[in-house]
Amino acid sequence: MKYAFLHLLFGLCLIGPLAAQLPTNTTYYLPSEIEAWRQQDTTPWKDQRVAWLYSYIGEYRQTLKIWDTVNGGRRSMTPADSAWFARFQPQDALSYIESVASGHQIIILNEAHHQPRHRVFTTQLLQALYQQGFRYLALEDLGATDTLLPQRGYPVRKTGFYMAEPRFGNLVRQALAIGYTLWPYEARGNGEREQEQAQNLKKLFEQDKNAKVLVHCGFDHVIEGVHDYWGKAMAGWFKEFTGIDPLTINQTNMTERSTERRSDPHWQKVQLPYSAVFVDSLQQPFNGLQGKNQFDLVVFHPRTTWVEGRPDWLVSDSGKKWVRLPKRKIRVGLPCLVEARLSRESADAIPVDVLLLQNDAELAPLALFPGSYTLLLRDAHHNSQQLRLKVRP
Repeated sequence: MKYAFLHLLFGLCLIGPLAAQLPTNTTYYLPSEIEAWRQQDTTPWKDQRVAWLYSYIGEYRQTLKIWDTVNGGRRSMTPADSAWFARFQPQDALSYIESVASGHQIIILNEAHHQPRHRVFTTQLLQALYQQGFRYLALEDLGATDTLLPQRGYPVRKTGFYMAEPRFGNLVRQALAIGYTLWPYEARGNGEREQEQAQNLKKLFEQDKNAKVLVHCGFDHVIEGVHDYWGKAMAGWFKEFTGIDPLTINQTNMTERSTERRSDPHWQKVQLPYSAVFVDSLQQPFNGLQGKNQFDLVVFHPRTTWVEGRPDWLVSDSGKKWVRLPKRKIRVGLPCLVEARLSRESADAIPVDVLLLQNDAELAPLALFPGSYTLLLRDAHHNSQQLRLKVRP
């Protein structure tokens, strides 16, 4: 069974067992709760589930570490690979994509479901692409049941499975604020998943033949060439079904792992402080191993730098800033979780940020954009507390 189907299966399986074994009045769990559940779970995909749960609470290092326990190893780099890569020079990825976007009707950009940085990068593209006429954001994770989402303007828990992760919620929140129309295209189990996803995207162009669409998909659905282990992926089927050639962008291969040793050797050669694509003297972008041609270009994300224990890229989208909660106001025990929601949004809204506060003398900051917030704090003894917070521009 191919992974493209498995990660959907994992998501569906996650809902039932977690509800039975973890607190039922929340989506966000303390590490002690996650680890207790992990010890009870006997399914072979439990570590993927655990990695997602850690990503939801902003525990980035732990997310990468756990993911790599079951997705370890790396591709080797031959002398020929090294010589081929040396032909290319870096350019800023955001600027490059913005410069070539006008020549395309559809851009397909992927993510790793445990890697919030990929959602931040897509969010950074939204405004520039909108100015170039892109009006649709198609999301693999977007459910079809949340019909009030466009009017409400923000996602809630039922909007999507991976949407619980705050950076994914912010991607949706910002897209709606800019003016995008969201398009769900996930397969509903009526046929082969890759083909059905492509057909659901094709329906958008049947309704609006001049549509310009940004697609945010998972992992290998972005492949429009030949997949290593299974038949055509969604992007390839879409091209066949519509005759429209998508701009396909992979940002999962050249991104950091839990250690340098586990990372792709091409990525290890790059020491840049910004997300980059590589282009040769003929203005052809590097798209992976020579001759493979599975997608059009590859984004190399830089190594994370840390701001008081949190990834620097958490404030890279939508004008966010670092905000520390005064320790004297905390009445629950430590460690505790802090869920920060905009006060104008409902109690089931996806938080703008979720933070684990440890037993530290200096508490880590929240990543918030300006506005009024309601903070929900909860400790391991099920004590909870609400606080109000105003973040000024």
